[in-house]
Amino acid sequence: MAQSQTSNASTQWQTVNRVVYPTHDAELTLPLYAIEWTRPRVPQSAIDVRATTRTADLLSMSKTQISELVRQGAGIAVPTQLSFSTPSRTHLVVAAGGHASLCTYFNAFPASYWRYWTSVRTVRFQARVQGSGRLTFFKSNSRGLFSPVGTLSINTSSPHTVTQLLPLTGVIDGGYLWFDAQASPSSASSNGLTVDDAQWQVPHSDLRDPTHQTSLSIAITTFNRERYCLRQLRYVATAAQLRTRLDTVYCVDQGTHPISRHPEFSAIRKDLGDQLTYIRQGNLGGSGGFSRGMYESVHAHRSDYTLLLDDDAIIEPEAILRAVQFADYVRRPALIGAGMLHLDNRTMLYTQAERMNMRTLLHEQYLENHDFMTDPLRDSPSLHRRVDSQYNGWWMCLIPNTVIRQIGLAIPAFIKFDDIDYCYRAAEHGFPTISLPGVAIWHQAWHSKDSTRSWQEYFEQRNRVLFGILHSPKPNFHLPIAVASHDSAMGLRFIYSGIALDNMAYRDILRGPQHLISGYTQQMKKVNQLRNSFPDAHYVPDGTHIPAPVRSFADPHTAPLTHSQVLKGSLVSIASALLHPVNAQDAQRPDISVDSQDSYWQAYQHVSSAIVTAPGADAVSWLKRDDEQYRRGLAESLRLCSLILHNWKQLRTAYLSAHISSFDVWKRLFAQTQPLEEPTGSSQPSAQK
Repeated sequence: MAQSQTSNASTQWQTVNRVVYPTHDAELTLPLYAIEWTRPRVPQSAIDVRATTRTADLLSMSKTQISELVRQGAGIAVPTQLSFSTPSRTHLVVAAGGHASLCTYFNAFPASYWRYWTSVRTVRFQARVQGSGRLTFFKSNSRGLFSPVGTLSINTSSPHTVTQLLPLTGVIDGGYLWFDAQASPSSASSNGLTVDDAQWQVPHSDLRDPTHQTSLSIAITTFNRERYCLRQLRYVATAAQLRTRLDTVYCVDQGTHPISRHPEFSAIRKDLGDQLTYIRQGNLGGSGGFSRGMYESVHAHRSDYTLLLDDDAIIEPEAILRAVQFADYVRRPALIGAGMLHLDNRTMLYTQAERMNMRTLLHEQYLENHDFMTDPLRDSPSLHRRVDSQYNGWWMCLIPNTVIRQIGLAIPAFIKFDDIDYCYRAAEHGFPTISLPGVAIWHQAWHSKDSTRSWQEYFEQRNRVLFGILHSPKPNFHLPIAVASHDSAMGLRFIYSGIALDNMAYRDILRGPQHLISGYTQQMKKVNQLRNSFPDAHYVPDGTHIPAPVRSFADPHTAPLTHSQVLKGSLVSIASALLHPVNAQDAQRPDISVDSQDSYWQAYQHVSSAIVTAPGADAVSWLKRDDEQYRRGLAESLRLCSLILHNWKQLRTAYLSAHISSFDVWKRLFAQTQPLEEPTGSSQPSAQK
C-alpha cells in the first residue's frame, strides 16, 4: 500500500495544475508532457555559473580537447522506445520495469513562480494509483540542480488515492517540482504501474479573494482565416474543464468573407450556445479586433479576465485554465502570458518571456528556440531560473478586467507593438506581466516572415517609434543609428518601398495623435497605394516571364565571417552605394536568384539585380538596384528622425494627453467602420499579423 503524507484536515485544496497528456498529435508533442527516464546529465554551468562568462580559446586547444568538447556537447541519445503509454488525457501507464519522468514543460510544477508571486508556501500532489512501483518527487533550484524530496511506495491491486505535501522552500530564484513514476520489475505480482488524474494543488485560503469564483472571456480576432478560427473555437467547445470557467468567447470577425457563412460554423455555434458572441466589424487590424473583445468583455460586467488568443494558434486548453488559476492567486492583479512553441517543430519553445531594449527599440528574448526533444527540462539548467518578463505577445495573454478598466484598451496601432505597449503601460500602473512556464500555445514563428517586404513595414516602424515616445521621457539619441542601420539594410537589398514606408511612418508620427486617430480606418489603403508604386512590391507567380539569371547564387553561409568582417563588409557596401551610385532599372536579365531565407544584404554584394522569392509564398519579385533612390530615402529618414528627436518631449506630451487607448477613442473607431464585403474577383491581404 502507498505511503502518503497526512495534511491538516481543515485545509481545503484547489487544483491548479492537472497533469495531462496529448490526445492529438502525440507523436509530435509527447516530450512536452512525459519522457522516458534517462541518467541525469549535469552541465558544468549548473555547478559553476562563472563558466558561462568565460570565452573559449579554441586556438590553444588540442585536437583531443576539441573532440572531447564536441562529445560533451552531443549530450545523450533520445530513447526510441518508451516503457510507458498515455492512453487518455490524464492516464499514465508504466510497464513493468519501466521508468517515466514528468520533468517536462507542461507537467513540471513551476514552483519558483508560485513562491515568488503568490502567498502559497505548500503544495499538495494527489493522484489515483494502481499496481506496483513508486513515485519519487524532485525539487530543483535556480541552478537546475535537483534532489529527491519525497517517495511514495505503491503496491495495490485496486485504484487508490495518494497524496504528498511539499514545501515551497529554496525556490524563490528558480526551481520546479515534479515526479518520476517507476514500475516494479516484471513478476507474478507486477503488471506495471498506473497513475491517473494526477494533480498539483494549493490551499484555497491563499487565493487573493477566497470568497469569489472567477470567470474569463476569450477574445479571438480573425481576418479571412475561417479554417484556423473554426479550429480554435472547436478546441474551446470541446474543453469541458475550461468551459466551467468560461463566460463567453468574443469572436471578432473583420474579414471580407465571414466565418458565419462557413458550413461548420452553425454546429460550433450550437455547441457553444450562449458562450459564443459573434461580432462583425470593419478591418481595424489586430489591435482593433482585440480591443473590441476587451471592450465588450468589460462592458458586459460578467467576467473577471479577458484572454486574448490568436486565431491561428493551436491551444493546450489546460494552459488557459492554469493561467486563470495562477492569476487568482497572485498577490496583486497581473497579466499572465503564454510561451510560444513552434507550430512546425512542436517540441521547440520559441520564446518564454520577452523584453524591449529601450535604447535600440529592438525585441530581446530570455530564451530562444529550445527543443525539449533533444534537451529535456531536467537537463537544461538555464530554464530552471525564474524570469521576470517585461511583455508577452498577444498570441495568448490573460488580462484582468480591472486592469483594462484602469489603463484602457490597446493603442490604435492596427498591428505591431500594441501588445508590447500594453504590458509596459500596465507595469507603469503597478500591474506586472508574468510569462508562466507550462502555459503556452503553438504558433507559426517569424523565421518565414519578412515585414520589410510587405505593407507591415509601415506599422512596424511607426509603432516602434511611437512606443519609444510613449515610454521614454527623454529623447532616444540612439534612434538615428537604429534607423540608419535598418534602412541601410533594406537599401542594400533593393527594398526601396520599405524605406519609403518608413519615411511615411516618421511623417505620420510628427503629425501627432489626431492624425493617428482620424486616419486610422484609411491608413491601410494609403500604405498599400504607396508600396504598390514601387517595382519591388510586385510579385510574379512562379517567376513566369522573368529571364533566367546570369549566374548561380553562392550561399553567404558557406563562408562564415567574423563580426568585424560583417561590419566592414556592410560599411563598404553602403559607402559604395552612396558614393558610386548604380542604376539597374533597365537591366534585361537578373544577375542571380535568391531564396527568401538567404535574402540578407551579403547576397546582394556586387549584384545589380536579383530574383527573390517572396516569404512564404509561391511567387518571386525582380529587384533592381537604384542607389540614387536609396541615397535620397536614407537622407530623408535621417532628416525625419532628427525632427522626431527635436520634438520628442512635445510629441510625448501630445500623445499621452490624447488618451489614444481610451474607451471613448475606440468607441468612435468602432462606429466608423462597417463590415467588409469581398470585392468581386479580388482578395485582400490579411491584416491580423
